[in-house]
Amino acid sequence: MFRIQIDPKTPLSSGNRSAEVRQVNGVNGSPISFMPGFPDLQDQFRQLGLIHIRMHDIYGVCDIEPYFDANRAANTNQLLPNVPQDQQDRARNFIADFNNARVIFPNAVKGMKKFSSSLAKKDANYAPTDYYLKQTIDNIDTAASSASGGEIMFRIGRSNDGGWELPSNFKIYAELVGELVKRYSSDLSKSGLPRKVKYWEIWNEPDLPFFWNTDDVSRYYEFYATVARKIRSIDADVKIGGAGAAFGLNIGGAFLDGLLAYCRAKNVPIDFLSWHFYPSETADPQNILDAADGVAAALDAYGYSEVESICSEWNVSPYASYLMYSKVQSAQNAAFVASTLIGMNKCRVDHAHYYRGDGGAFGLFNDAFNPAIPNAKAFCSYVAQTFKLYNEMFDTPQLLSTSDAGRTGVSILAGSSSGKINILVANYRIDKSLPQMYTPPVGNIYYNQHYVDTGRSLAEITDDWSREHWFGGQDPTTLHNNNEVPQQAWAPTLPSSSPYPIRTRDYAQSAGGVHLVINDLAGRVDGIKAHRLYEGGDLSGVMPPDVSQELAYWYDGNDYIIEDGNAKESTVTLYTITLRDWHRFQPLPPTHKR
Repeated sequence: MFRIQIDPKTPLSSGNRSAEVRQVNGVNGSPISFMPGFPDLQDQFRQLGLIHIRMHDIYGVCDIEPYFDANRAANTNQLLPNVPQDQQDRARNFIADFNNARVIFPNAVKGMKKFSSSLAKKDANYAPTDYYLKQTIDNIDTAASSASGGEIMFRIGRSNDGGWELPSNFKIYAELVGELVKRYSSDLSKSGLPRKVKYWEIWNEPDLPFFWNTDDVSRYYEFYATVARKIRSIDADVKIGGAGAAFGLNIGGAFLDGLLAYCRAKNVPIDFLSWHFYPSETADPQNILDAADGVAAALDAYGYSEVESICSEWNVSPYASYLMYSKVQSAQNAAFVASTLIGMNKCRVDHAHYYRGDGGAFGLFNDAFNPAIPNAKAFCSYVAQTFKLYNEMFDTPQLLSTSDAGRTGVSILAGSSSGKINILVANYRIDKSLPQMYTPPVGNIYYNQHYVDTGRSLAEITDDWSREHWFGGQDPTTLHNNNEVPQQAWAPTLPSSSPYPIRTRDYAQSAGGVHLVINDLAGRVDGIKAHRLYEGGDLSGVMPPDVSQELAYWYDGNDYIIEDGNAKESTVTLYTITLRDWHRFQPLPPTHKR
């Protein structure tokens, strides 16, 4: 077993601005069903404590001017791999029709081409986005942990497969963004939102040509500056940033250092720098430290130490396939995810959004049967249970110092509050096949996924619930989209840094579980509980099974020992210790904050 020391009187010293549990458990997607065939998950989001939501890839919702073409040859449609083969043509056409009916500005392209702001704004279709934003904010604010301050991030741009050519008129595009900032931030009287959208992210992955089709990076700088200045002129209190760079580890690259240098030189507003983390070459969760440290160094180098660092997308892999959707929901990936969440607390990451939180591609929820209860439907995935365990750490927000576990497969996060200590332990062995889209899951374990229901055409969506839920109460057959643009061949991808480094581990130490030593707790423990997720474990609720009976625990002088031989590879375990007389043994306050 791997021995880990925990000091309940010494706060964690790290790259954080404070030694408290970080709000890195945000997600992409929506708690609201985003399409027929996908579940509504408002209650589940509340149970998981998902209160930071990046509104991205909701397919028409929050999209300014995309056009979805069912016959576009280069599409990378994430929604199709799970659709039965005999339904794929119908699904492809239905998805395009459905998404196009929900775009906010259906005449944006015409208006930009004709240099007409009024034409670009004509027939604005706010209702679907109004509905999703209001319902999502309401859901955040009723979550049990909403006191910690959940927020919406509005991704300015397009959902996946909405087209990759640049907007033809940056000034008019910025005016369209301005209309949204007025509606969703500065004046809520028309949208009916209970509070403002605070974060505005300008575009998604412009370093990839299938989102931003040019290798002339100055075009993005110009676009960012035009949109950012427009937002700031309307609402001085919102937070503006970009670029949602796909290559999070690209030290010195155009969309990290380059954007910061441009903003500094041109006095362009930037309140956060956003980047993505997909270590598909290494499958190593510790690479989050490399990416975050690179971003932090860039922010400091350009005089932006107070600008937030936001990982606005992350997972073990970005590759969409039938195989991958099961792999990312496995206990193996749950251990990767927990290790990454733990790592984000030990470097400079202010917020993060997992891709993704709902029942869509890469999502936390599926349509599988429970491996532990074959005659019952699964409630969620093992990765969803990871988010539940991480959310429990907010009950003990003061992070504690632990001995180094990074040289093994174990990652650990310990926190305290009055009367309680929580210890989150992930045990993950690097598997370079995990992120690969054509390799099967370990043990050939598959989970049935949700997929688009093509049982009705757009014209057959006539009931009030469906129209309210997906179209903000409108008849979808009355909604149009005139934003079709010929798509050119992809430009060359800009150079990026070498892949993440591969870190070595001694798995012999951690393969047999953990031996936790909590210093100086003699005579103060009232009780101990443990919950663990593992492949084949119960998925009927967001909280994984209670495994307290599997532990051995005792006093050794002034130390309290927990021995757990089942905290093995591909597991995540939360240990909760309740204490008495805690007021006499409070940890010392942090002596250093960034």
